[in-house]
Amino acid sequence: MIREPDKKQPSLLGCESPFERNLDPNNRWVKLAEVVPWEEFAAAYYSGMSVDQGTPAKPARLMVGAVILKHRQRWTDEETVLQIQENPYLQFFCGFSGFTLEQPFAPSLFVEIRKRMGATVYAQFEQAVDTKPTRILAKKNKAKQPGSADGDPPSFEQN
Repeated sequence: MIREPDKKQPSLLGCESPFERNLDPNNRWVKLAEVVPWEEFAAAYYSGMSVDQGTPAKPARLMVGAVILKHRQRWTDEETVLQIQENPYLQFFCGFSGFTLEQPFAPSLFVEIRKRMGATVYAQFEQAVDTKPTRILAKKNKAKQPGSADGDPPSFEQN
């Protein structure tokens, strides 16, 4: 059952939560969280779920983030849950508003999601969450490089 769709809430400069303020903005998971198309992946995650029947679903940001982590790091279901539980950067990536020591979900939830989505849809979902954020981040980084076609012109100033 869908509780309500996740909405990406941009934080205003200077109004970040203490959790966000204490994280390194150059951390790879903070940077990746900025470019993941969360709404697009949430739609795929919620597809096939009932609005009014069944157990309420975990937030899409949490589950999409967990699938991205699992595949990028090549972790087992169990290891993914443990890593999220132990790491504030991974909790931020998965949409937590603060650090918690609680287990985010049971590892068996990955199996339930695979069953619910079906093998074909889940394989497409995995492929998208595994490759799309990386492509977006690479494109963003390339655009920032001096002299790139999308970025600033090279600087010839000497210090």
